[in-house]
Amino acid sequence: MGALILKEKDVLHAVRDYLRVQGFYTIRHQASMGSHEGLCDLQAVKDGYTFYIETKATNGRLSPGQMKFIDAMADHGITVYVVRDVSELDAILYNLFQEGKIKTYQRGLF
Repeated sequence: MGALILKEKDVLHAVRDYLRVQGFYTIRHQASMGSHEGLCDLQAVKDGYTFYIETKATNGRLSPGQMKFIDAMADHGITVYVVRDVSELDAILYNLFQEGKIKTYQRGLF
């Protein structure tokens, strides 16, 4: 039996819910006419720290517009994470806690 393939919308919902459980203020960016090309799916804010998350299906790839947006954010000191499942997000949050960028974190709530 092969590995479980997650759809992007399922990853997005799980990641958003997990951020909220961890106390983050989350903003969902919807792609629509007039929106910024490559804008990430989510913005997360907690304890004065803000970052973006681009969710992808298990086998999903970034578009050229998304890569350009990520590079632009990096040029301005903003971090963007590409996340394919909640366990990846959990590891990111743990590292942010260890680095002192967020003050509270509960490991393994997924």
